[in-house]
Amino acid sequence: MKTIGAEVAKMQERIKRYRWEILFDADPTAEDYITELTELIDKDIIGTWLLKMAAFCSTGDLLSAIRCLRIIEQGTNLNWEEIEEPAGFYGDEVKDHIGYQFDFFMNCFIDHIFSADLINHAIDQANAFRSKPGAWFDYAENWGGILEQFKDRVEGKI
Repeated sequence: MKTIGAEVAKMQERIKRYRWEILFDADPTAEDYITELTELIDKDIIGTWLLKMAAFCSTGDLLSAIRCLRIIEQGTNLNWEEIEEPAGFYGDEVKDHIGYQFDFFMNCFIDHIFSADLINHAIDQANAFRSKPGAWFDYAENWGGILEQFKDRVEGKI
């Protein structure tokens, strides 16, 4: 897997260059723009990383799976007000949508078995990610939820 920083930069560049004006072709109500925006983000921006994350979990590569989540988190962590309209109006909704990807990761994690040693390495990695939030969106609480699940699994609570 390439370095996280390189993949984050690539995703951010894709977001900045994306032709968001296609959202104007959607029904012009705000709710529809939000739905269309998040569907485009899933399909064209983070979809590949979600698939990789699920595949890594299913093959036991928890550390690569958590790196995929970090790429999604940081790759979308931009000042959305500077993004082409109408996407630029929905930064808060983008933040919420990316927050749901932490839940997706947790579902992948819960569905598979990992060694305590591997989970302890993942705890170290998640702590490092949590300590370095993005410039615009802070997902420390989401990382905290993942850390709690990891610790519960190591302690045999789940």
